[in-house]
Amino acid sequence: KNITQLINNTLFYTSTSVSPQILEKIEKSKVFYIVAPFLEIVEDDTFNVWHNLIYAFLPKLRRVGKRGFQLCSSLKEVCGGKITDILEEGFDNCYSLTKIDLQNVEFFGDCAFQDGALQTVVNNKCKVLQKFVFRNCPQMQSLEFSALTKFAFSSIDGCKGIEYLRLPNVVKIDGKNWQKVKATNDSSAMMKKLCKLTEKVNLQEFKPCIQGIQSTQKDELLHVVINKVTYSQQLSLHQDYKHYKGIVLLEATIIPTNAFSQTDLLIFFIGPKVKQLEEEAFQFKYFLRKFYSTCLTRLGSGCFSYCFVLCEIDLSNATQLSNRCFEANCALCNVNLNACTNIPSQCFKNCESLHQVKGPFESV
Repeated sequence: KNITQLINNTLFYTSTSVSPQILEKIEKSKVFYIVAPFLEIVEDDTFNVWHNLIYAFLPKLRRVGKRGFQLCSSLKEVCGGKITDILEEGFDNCYSLTKIDLQNVEFFGDCAFQDGALQTVVNNKCKVLQKFVFRNCPQMQSLEFSALTKFAFSSIDGCKGIEYLRLPNVVKIDGKNWQKVKATNDSSAMMKKLCKLTEKVNLQEFKPCIQGIQSTQKDELLHVVINKVTYSQQLSLHQDYKHYKGIVLLEATIIPTNAFSQTDLLIFFIGPKVKQLEEEAFQFKYFLRKFYSTCLTRLGSGCFSYCFVLCEIDLSNATQLSNRCFEANCALCNVNLNACTNIPSQCFKNCESLHQVKGPFESV
């Protein structure tokens, strides 16, 4: 007997295939986790725009239909290593997805992981990579496809942070290497003709380190970069921040308008003394997950608008919000505004995952 049951934000499902029609009575905004131990096929559009979905346990999953998990913006992990087919836009616009086993995938449809957060992909089965599969994945660091024979540079168009490709069997290539991506020494002769060579490296996790913080504490003019995280005491208007995954500003109190307008790779920001954000300070930071300051009191218009996956932020001391502060956020569920008495118009516009906002409000 097929079981389809929602218990404490977890959807339990026991059939081998699933479609939108089967789940039409499930209130998707309440589903944070999926446990489906026998599921093999996800039909087209099944989990399309399930914004709150965080984790899916699918150990037997083989096929993901068109737009199967499209716009699951909070989805972080898909557990299962038997996937063989991912059709067009299967995981398109999954801004949080960093953990999924793709080693056995034989077919990637167009735009399968477009606008996503994948950092590295290892695959042993796919022979032809379709157009735009990983387009606009700025967090992508490496691709390793051991069986691939045909490669299109358009499949990694917009992958600004990619360090290297490892493609040992590629014999046919479409397009040009406009991004000047490097290839490993054991890649095919065809790849070596079009790419500069590099050694395969162990990619690191991007997080703040004590060494960087201690170094800049001692010198107010010092600027330190360690593993694509920049450390300094104050914001420099002359510094180019676009290649950094993390920014640490130890003494800054105000972040001006569009301070990081070109910083597409930003994952976290640490500014323990930041009190004020001017309008659109962090706008369009699609992959920004964490903003740290315990002193934040004033938030300007649109300061975090279109920060889709921002989920870690302390607003307990915020006294002044503005319109569109968190517009289009897809990760905030519960917000505590202990010191704020007013929520302005459209402050949380199109925040699909938001369940509640608590505070001593006099006007909303």
